[in-house]
Amino acid sequence: MSLFPEAEGAAASSPQSYLALARRYRPSTFDDVIGQAAAVSTLKNAVTTGRLHHAYLFSGIRGVGKTTAARLFARALNCAKGPTATPCGACDPCREIAAGSSMDVIEIDAASNRGVADVEPLREAARYAPSRDRYKVFILDEVHMLSSAAFNSLLKILEEPPPRIIWILATTEYRKVPPTVVSRCQHFEFHRVPRAEVVQCLARIAQLEKVDVEPAGLEIIAAAAAGSVRDAVSLLDQTIAYAGARATAEDVRNAIGAIDRRLLIDFLRLVAAREPGRLLDLIATLAAQGAEFSQFAAGLLQTIRDTTLVRFAPAGSTAASATAEEEKELRELASSFSEDGLLRVFNSLLELPFALRNSPQPRFVLEAAALRLARVADLAPIEEIIASLQGGAAPAARPASTSGAGSPGAGPPGAGQVDEIRHGSGATQAGDGGFRERFLVSVQARKMSFRTYLEMALRITLEGDTLQIVLPEKQRSFGEILATADARAILEAAASEVADRAVAVRTSIETPAASPPPGASAQQGPGKRDRLLEAAMKQPGVKLAMDAFKGQIVDIQEIP
Repeated sequence: MSLFPEAEGAAASSPQSYLALARRYRPSTFDDVIGQAAAVSTLKNAVTTGRLHHAYLFSGIRGVGKTTAARLFARALNCAKGPTATPCGACDPCREIAAGSSMDVIEIDAASNRGVADVEPLREAARYAPSRDRYKVFILDEVHMLSSAAFNSLLKILEEPPPRIIWILATTEYRKVPPTVVSRCQHFEFHRVPRAEVVQCLARIAQLEKVDVEPAGLEIIAAAAAGSVRDAVSLLDQTIAYAGARATAEDVRNAIGAIDRRLLIDFLRLVAAREPGRLLDLIATLAAQGAEFSQFAAGLLQTIRDTTLVRFAPAGSTAASATAEEEKELRELASSFSEDGLLRVFNSLLELPFALRNSPQPRFVLEAAALRLARVADLAPIEEIIASLQGGAAPAARPASTSGAGSPGAGPPGAGQVDEIRHGSGATQAGDGGFRERFLVSVQARKMSFRTYLEMALRITLEGDTLQIVLPEKQRSFGEILATADARAILEAAASEVADRAVAVRTSIETPAASPPPGASAQQGPGKRDRLLEAAMKQPGVKLAMDAFKGQIVDIQEIP
């Protein structure tokens, strides 16, 4: 942000000549532009080397220097001592461009001049050479507001402009600019300015204005500006008007209507503690203070985002937009939530600011959201619920498997796991007594890919000292791999270890019977259906799940 030398005494100027801080401290050179190093460096090099494009597109949020950079570029090109990356600021072209009165630098607000009738005079003016300066520069601000017809009118002159004509299009929403226009421009994205740089800029301006603003107050302003330097300087101007020569952090909050971050953290602590009554009391306090609920929700979203990043980001990360003191508070807050709970709250708050802005009763929406947040913050994962019902520890990760197999080290065979229920006509199922699971774990310890193949099996049955592995036709390639001598040796070693005796392994391929259509179980006959239901209910895992979730069996089918 430019700190003009003449601004040293500006604070003492009369009220009639007062100039807003955002205008008084507007950058006067490329070096004064903060937070846009890539764009500024490229523009300076273009001026120095003479590699000038005929059309540029500057995009980014409001107040980050798009229009300012366009004017500086025009000055650099037309300075009497140039073209130069460091225009003098004293010659007629420099002074006129800065004042907006240059005949060869034409600036148009496309938001209010968006039709074909407004664009046609620009096309006509572009046909003529500059009246005095080296280049005629057209700056179209908020260019995305032009109508489709107006864009079409510009296309030809943008693609093939006459010599010494340069177009600079600035926009806050470049995705609304037709691709045919974007493709004819060099595109520079102006980013949000980092919070630390905004704070430094505000501190320098406050010093020049001879006002004392607490560092915490400058942090509040920078956070509220969300990366926009112009917004930050305007908020500082507002604070000085409110508090005078000295402003505390509390003065800043009162002046700009910022939500106290402590209230936001207290709210989230109550969410973590599942205290809906106190949450409603806090909302009532906000209502009594006349707080803007959508602004409060936006603050909640920012706070939970920073808390989540602090929880998951490595130590020393700058991902979260928080000071060292705030980061300490956020780490304490993060410890109140489980990782899953923190993510659920974050996800639940994403749409809340929008919902509040568009609701005729924002307080009701916030109260409903608070009650819901208090319930979702500590929901237990389904794995933990099932494990607690079975009296075992849930595995950290459970691979998808048709056999319900767990991972090695998840506990003794059968602990915290439910074997698949199969009703076949073969011999003793290898899953009985946990044999199947222990066999798969033993195979996995020897060769992980073989376990994956075995999980595709239709049946794994133990018949005396022979383990029969039957795979479906569509998995024939797996069956052929498992039938090789090397694979069979691994499988037999695993089976023998689990059975505690020598076991031979035989693999075969079988085309499974077609699955019955939905409701076909009703045609199996009452006797057979009853037998299948009775067998299923004897499985402890089935009964636990039905008791826990108040479920009932609506259909049962025999797996061939």
